[in-house]
Amino acid sequence: MLEIRASLAFVQRYVHAVRRYMGWELVFLAYNCVNALTIALIGVETHDPRRVLFLVIGAVLWGFLAIIFHEVAECIAWERWEGTLEYTFMAPIHRMTHVVGMCMSAVVYGIVRTVIVMVVVVSFLHLPWHQADIGSAMVVLCVSSLPLMGLGV
Repeated sequence: MLEIRASLAFVQRYVHAVRRYMGWELVFLAYNCVNALTIALIGVETHDPRRVLFLVIGAVLWGFLAIIFHEVAECIAWERWEGTLEYTFMAPIHRMTHVVGMCMSAVVYGIVRTVIVMVVVVSFLHLPWHQADIGSAMVVLCVSSLPLMGLGV
């Protein structure tokens, strides 16, 4: 239980880092939205709503996975940038606690950004969401998130 609380402390520290660099976060969020809309517009030209839906779901899932990989892979670089690398590694915690906390924060951050991108995309396009297989998308998301976290570590 103590390890979980310590991991949540890393999530809280990550939230504070995101708030500190909110300007950059908004830039990257806008980039993700434009990227998903650009991919969707490729499908719009075909006049096939299912193809557009397929492309949007793929773009959003890939965006989520890219966020997971990037945030986990860059966690040590963030520690170095913030000047907390030595303090983190000298703290009386296991390295796994740090890794789990960073993975949890990356997942939460990825979910928030993905939901925002989906809201933006849905507001621009009229997609047949009743035809989407959200369950399969979630299975692909969960299965593919773990290896990317491992690669990031």
